[in-house]
Amino acid sequence: MKNVVEIKNIFKSYKLGETSVEAVRNLSLSVVQGDFTALIGSSGSGKTTLLNLIGCLDQVDQGDILLDGQNVKLLDENQKSALRNQKIGFIFQSFNLIPVLSVFENVELPLTVRQGMTQVEMSHKVKSALLDVGLLEFANHRPDQLSGGQRQRVAIARALVTDPALILADEPTANLDSKTANKIIDLMLDLNLKKKVTFFFCTHDEKLMNRVQKIIKIKDGQIVNEP
Repeated sequence: MKNVVEIKNIFKSYKLGETSVEAVRNLSLSVVQGDFTALIGSSGSGKTTLLNLIGCLDQVDQGDILLDGQNVKLLDENQKSALRNQKIGFIFQSFNLIPVLSVFENVELPLTVRQGMTQVEMSHKVKSALLDVGLLEFANHRPDQLSGGQRQRVAIARALVTDPALILADEPTANLDSKTANKIIDLMLDLNLKKKVTFFFCTHDEKLMNRVQKIIKIKDGQIVNEP
């Protein structure tokens, strides 16, 4: 299997007033196609920073991140935006759905910025993604008409619709009750096994940690237990 993500000796610092805080230091890891991996660590360990760097939402100070073979550091902002849209799906703790749009329109949104797709092609992909998460019959509903679990399913469909090389999920079960969280984990695991979708989670949820293939622990900006 090929590496979807290759991280090589990266450093990232932030300024807090007059102080420089090293969030990630000399960190290296790989995410292989088809992985179902959890990134864990205490608050301030560097989890969110690492997720943002992989997701091209922030830039390293030193080192290299290769996403599906492309070195992110060599890309300008427009190229990084295109890479995010083509290669990465995002699932957020708070769903991040647009309340005035229907379920169909929320899932369709990442496709509307792509060039060369017809409305018919977009419609087919949205329906397929909604079918994958069991929500096709809710296509015309608004987010506020759905349960928390259903809204997270919409977020997963939105992440899937672009056929990304990688899905980054930031605490995807944190706002769900245990029963609903287990159903969402089952869904993501099913998509991973059947469609070989690569998932990289940032999580504190033991239910999710118990189901992943690999756990990577980060402490003080460094990986401390990667096999």
